[in-house]
Amino acid sequence: AKADPRQQYVIKLVDVSRLGQKERDEAKKEIMLLASFKHPNIVRYRDSFVESGKLHIVMDYADGGDLHGLIKSQNSRLLPEEQILDYFVQL
Repeated sequence: AKADPRQQYVIKLVDVSRLGQKERDEAKKEIMLLASFKHPNIVRYRDSFVESGKLHIVMDYADGGDLHGLIKSQNSRLLPEEQILDYFVQL
């Protein structure tokens, strides 16, 4: 299937230049774990590579925001318990 040219992606940068071999191996394991997730409520991993001492993690762009943004948007109001439980089950 051909890729949609309108699809947007994000790249998370992680400085790995100062990591020891054990930490680098752990980062590789985390990338493999991200690649294994296939769930509609988890942002999809697309690719990763290291360039200039930085690990680049390419993922789909989530235009709906994230949990942190939702919590901040509440302006100190509590989320309904049902909504919290629904998010918790998804994690």
